Amino acid sequence: MPAGFYSIPVSKVNRETKDAVSITFDIPPLMATQYEYKAGQYLTFSAMINGEEVRRSYSMCSSPVTGEKITIAVKEVEDGRMSTFLNSSVKEGDTLEIMPPMGKFILEPNPTSANHYFLFGGGSGITPLLSIIKTALKEEVNCKCYLVYANRDEDSIIFKAEIDRLQAAHNNFKVIYSLDNPTGSWMGHRGFLTKEIVSEITREELGLNYPVAQYYTCGPGPMMDVVVDGLQSIGVRDENINTEYFTAKATEESSNSTSASVSDNTSDEVIERTINVEVFGDQKNITVKPDETILIAAQDAGMDPPYSCTVGVCTTCRARLRSGRASMDEREGLSDAEIDEGYILTCQAHPLSDDVDLVFE
Repeated sequence: MPAGFYSIPVSKVNRETKDAVSITFDIPPLMATQYEYKAGQYLTFSAMINGEEVRRSYSMCSSPVTGEKITIAVKEVEDGRMSTFLNSSVKEGDTLEIMPPMGKFILEPNPTSANHYFLFGGGSGITPLLSIIKTALKEEVNCKCYLVYANRDEDSIIFKAEIDRLQAAHNNFKVIYSLDNPTGSWMGHRGFLTKEIVSEITREELGLNYPVAQYYTCGPGPMMDVVVDGLQSIGVRDENINTEYFTAKATEESSNSTSASVSDNTSDEVIERTINVEVFGDQKNITVKPDETILIAAQDAGMDPPYSCTVGVCTTCRARLRSGRASMDEREGLSDAEIDEGYILTCQAHPLSDDVDLVFE
């Protein structure tokens, strides 16, 4: 079993749509503390598929405050090895190798507040949003929640029955469905979300409260970009917008790298370097070639660092520089504050100095 993973039994598999399942787990009592989580976080899975280890991360749709068992939802994607495996092969009674919860796309509820939460979801991006909604409605009785949920058609709406039940049970929760290709009888919003529609819906629903609301968006990258653009166009501050990308965000220039540093002993040149890496107490000097990342070099050296997406989004491979400097090809998963503190995504990182010393925490 890879380091950091535990065997967790599956208690239920439910077909949600023709291409999406929810999977519920029985966390062993002795591991309950390790699998405590916050609304919006994800789990990282490891499985041997056709003789190769595959790792992927999936958000939890369950809430940590409602007494539910931990549950994820997985939409099968074309050529997606893990999503196909989880949709077609996993059954009740199986065990899966799962890391404890991670992620910063979270809600930390304040029972005494009266916050406004506006959430934009697309497709399987509903999973962390549903966790956040259920937690907010349970813990913040004076809050108001709004969900705009975009899908291809009626049959592709994941968790529609549960979402509708929540709306019926809470007068402080409103749902707006948006479909790209609805049937003729569809009474809701039609067509793709646009920057103008996002800004219009936001101001219409929130009124004067829109500048102080907290926004969460998760779904296909282009949809999320539209949501962020729409919110920014009406003056919503960046610190009020929370995003969770399931795939790498497209960039115009991949050469525009970001760097993190805790020393000035740098040359800004990506060349072969020997650095020190510590993975859960296992410490080694490893050589990183110019055409490989620190993560790959650590794996080639026989180490077992945590990782999942390998595209700079999920942050499972995050490590902290104790000295030295490194560049990153992509940093979508890290905040500016984390980079200032010396954190890097090792799946995207290259050492820029000979004194690089980093630790996986």
